[in-house]
Amino acid sequence: MKQILLFIVFLVTFANTATAQIKHRSEGSRTEQTEAAVSDTSVVQVVYMKNGDRFTGRVLAMNSQTIQLQLLNTGAVMTINMVDVRRMEVVETKNASLNGYNEHRGCDALTLSATAFSLPKGRGSYQNTWLFTNSFMYGVNDNVTIGGSLSGLIPSVQAKIAGKVGKNTLLGLSAFGFVVPLPIGTNNGGRNNPNNSNFYFPTGGGVNGILTVGTPKMFANFTAGIIGTDLVPTNTGVDGFFSFGGGIQLSRGFALTSDNFYLPTAIGYSAFTSGNLNDRGLFVPNLGARWINEKTQWDLSFTVLYFVPIPLLSFKTFFGR
Repeated sequence: MKQILLFIVFLVTFANTATAQIKHRSEGSRTEQTEAAVSDTSVVQVVYMKNGDRFTGRVLAMNSQTIQLQLLNTGAVMTINMVDVRRMEVVETKNASLNGYNEHRGCDALTLSATAFSLPKGRGSYQNTWLFTNSFMYGVNDNVTIGGSLSGLIPSVQAKIAGKVGKNTLLGLSAFGFVVPLPIGTNNGGRNNPNNSNFYFPTGGGVNGILTVGTPKMFANFTAGIIGTDLVPTNTGVDGFFSFGGGIQLSRGFALTSDNFYLPTAIGYSAFTSGNLNDRGLFVPNLGARWINEKTQWDLSFTVLYFVPIPLLSFKTFFGR
């Protein structure tokens, strides 16, 4: 009996030792593979955080305390504490998932203004505002976004080209056009109605430059442009406009936004009134909150126009790659 007990003790000791050696070799192999992947900045990795966030990008540097990750979509470089990392996964670029607010969600546009962040190639969005306005946007590539919208019976098209020009600086150019079908008799109807049809179709459009400074988690946004229309047949004109705002992420699924407009004294005549704007111009502030997850985004903001707060509620969903 004593010999049998000694033999059992020997087997248990041997098994524990062998298991420890196998585990050590396995961990060493994984460490070597990870270090090899990190040294190759062309490899795309997904960093899964303990709080549920995930970031997709290329690891530029890593040590026992921090990781420097260049985000695949925006190009921004962020520093991540190792203690907050749950795991890392090497993926191919074509399979890299760009889901998650921290990479682009809620950043390609504010309430009314476009930003210089772009939807990545193959990803699109659908947005509905107060059931009245429906819009679609699609990333042709990582720098070009196209889309359109329908507000009641008013169709519009738009396009944006944007890209990174500095570490946390992006520039963009956005343009749009629209058509307003109006019945004869509206605003001195008959303008643009050479065939005496029941409607005439005033058109309009605009173009603006975009400057975005910061990261998807916190950024400031500035635009400047012009908009013109012959909506008032007797008074075609062009207006200049400026906007400034931004966004800040307070938690994984919640952010605050601001999107404020200023229309200075019109260039010539106002495009939307029968006379000049007043000398002080028009300031239109906007503050909002944004709730977001992997698939959807909700916005509730208030725009103040002539001292009257106007609520804007919108829903957006993302699709594609």
